[in-house]
Amino acid sequence: AEHARHDLGYQTDGVVIKVDPLADQSELGFTSKSPRWAIAYKFPPEEQTTRLIGIEVNVGRTGAVTPFAVLEPVFVGGATVTNATLHNQDEVARKDLRIGDTVIVRRAGDVIPEVVGPVASLRTGAEQTWKMPRKCPFCGNPITRAEGEAVARCTGGFDCPSRLREYLAHFAGRGGMDIEGLGYKTIHLLLSEGLVTDPSGIFRLRPEDLLGFEGWGEVSVGNLMTAIDAARDRPLGRLLTALGIPLVGGTVARTLARRFLSMETIMDATEEDLGAIDGIGPEIVASIRSWASDPGNRALIGRLAQAGVRLGDPQPEGVDRSVLAGVTVVITGTLDGFTREGARSAVEDRGGKVAGSVSRKTTAVVVGESPGSKAVRAQELGVPILDEAAFSRLLAEGAGFLEQA
Repeated sequence: AEHARHDLGYQTDGVVIKVDPLADQSELGFTSKSPRWAIAYKFPPEEQTTRLIGIEVNVGRTGAVTPFAVLEPVFVGGATVTNATLHNQDEVARKDLRIGDTVIVRRAGDVIPEVVGPVASLRTGAEQTWKMPRKCPFCGNPITRAEGEAVARCTGGFDCPSRLREYLAHFAGRGGMDIEGLGYKTIHLLLSEGLVTDPSGIFRLRPEDLLGFEGWGEVSVGNLMTAIDAARDRPLGRLLTALGIPLVGGTVARTLARRFLSMETIMDATEEDLGAIDGIGPEIVASIRSWASDPGNRALIGRLAQAGVRLGDPQPEGVDRSVLAGVTVVITGTLDGFTREGARSAVEDRGGKVAGSVSRKTTAVVVGESPGSKAVRAQELGVPILDEAAFSRLLAEGAGFLEQA
């Protein structure tokens, strides 16, 4: 198969080997993550050599400064590669990469460009070692590296245009405030024209700020304004995720939102308050406290409030917030009366958890239209399977309903 891949009329990075008889598939079943009757075999990635022209840096949304290789264009794994991440300063030193080297390049998983290392035997002596810049090339502020950390960081905050661009893309992205139409191209326009200097500026945009720019007519501007207005009322968990607090992803953000209900309460929460929450350990507590105590972050929250962004969730009326305590639910398929996020919130608002895979610890699996393999896995493990009507009863009555069913 590995040799035959080059004779195919399309790109492939491997094969999946399956047990063919359906009866045998059913008997073998699934683990919590994958079928026991199938396994993927990935081909070794293709490698080519090219010249390392230079090493430059990017600044991400957290201020992390990441070096990347500038390469003479090379065709590898079905694509022309000109750049590849080098991760951090220690990785450059570990691989002993020098500007001017002939290097081996591959696409990890046939997707992500990667510099494997230099071809040391081809060195001429003219190659140059690389050091992390002392100042950010985008804003001129110092680059520092905390003791014990592999990552160097720009200290410029939102004064760094590279960091601000990446931060705004994260803030407005699907995992954050989900502002449709606010992608990299639009963010570049907003920054280059000085229309936005931090996330709160998004919510201060007026139609006249954009009308007249190429590609921006009344319809496109109106659509963006509508999307921005809708984002003002996003749930607190989404806002917390959008803010990019280190170690606070979607699950932790929703947990904080359910526990505290408002941004103000979270900002003022003590280490004891945070540490008492199940699933939030000392590192996350320290990260939240550090972020919340930063005057710049507090000022940003104030500006978001002034721009009309909702900073809290209402207390769910008539909801017993502990009725599903200790209950773990898996949801598969499409439900008529709930979106996927709405079903998750309904469980979590009542103290339960929503898991992504079925195990013996799963309390119940909620099955909608066109369910996936999770329903089969639930049958194999003897986990209760609920339709939408039974799910509604579970939300109202709690786990005791399952004992009656």
